[in-house]
Amino acid sequence: MRRFNFIWLAIFMVSIAISGCGNKKEPPTEKINELIVNAGAGLKPALDRVNAEFKNKFGTKIITQYMCSAMVLSNLLLARETDVFFPGSEHYMNIAIEKGAVNQGDAFPAAYMLPVITTPKGNPKNIKTLEDMTKPGIKVGLGEFETLAIGRLTKKMLTDASLFNAISKNQVFVGPNSTKLQLNVALGSVDAAINWKATVLMFADKSECIDIPVKQLKYSIAPCGFSTFSKNRKLAQNYVDFIMSEKGQNIMAEEGYILPNQTKNLNKVE
Repeated sequence: MRRFNFIWLAIFMVSIAISGCGNKKEPPTEKINELIVNAGAGLKPALDRVNAEFKNKFGTKIITQYMCSAMVLSNLLLARETDVFFPGSEHYMNIAIEKGAVNQGDAFPAAYMLPVITTPKGNPKNIKTLEDMTKPGIKVGLGEFETLAIGRLTKKMLTDASLFNAISKNQVFVGPNSTKLQLNVALGSVDAAINWKATVLMFADKSECIDIPVKQLKYSIAPCGFSTFSKNRKLAQNYVDFIMSEKGQNIMAEEGYILPNQTKNLNKVE
């Protein structure tokens, strides 16, 4: 039960924003060529490009909401307006499927997410390994462990490497989403963090990217699916098909996500 605590807190917060005050509103009129995409913040680098390509091809207006994965899930379940659901890990998609918000056969492994160590440009504290993040005086930033896909992966990865407690003692910032986590790295507010490689590349002019050794490294799959609430099911399916196409997967690879064949020797975190 505990694993759902933070998720249901997020759902409660979203429900307040959605419910508002006053009389009950009538269901919105169907938008013929419009899609609402709810996606994890760590997917923004690729999805901004995907959206531009898809709009050029279909003339579709795409409204994309980037949030932490728990909030993306909350929005899906409560607003019931999402056409395409694209969280940062399978954990959140599995809950959506359990709740009937996405059909099992309508979800696909769209992005393979790889974490890296990241530091401010120039790496002033000379951080080279996860072990370096345990040194006294190192200011560490980590993603929120319960609501954020990168946070869930980080906790599992560090726990399995027997480094979670030592690195947590140096934690001075909790990232509410991957973008804000990386912004604190770029600003020099923390000396090191663990974040998605794709997010780090967004701040390449002010951040360093350091690979984690394969023996410690884990990855996550970000699944994409069209929801049972979609009023434009065919268009939503076209969008998911585009992401899964060669063109869409090439965009993912160019923006720092890895391809399935690069995960052969790695362990996955849902």
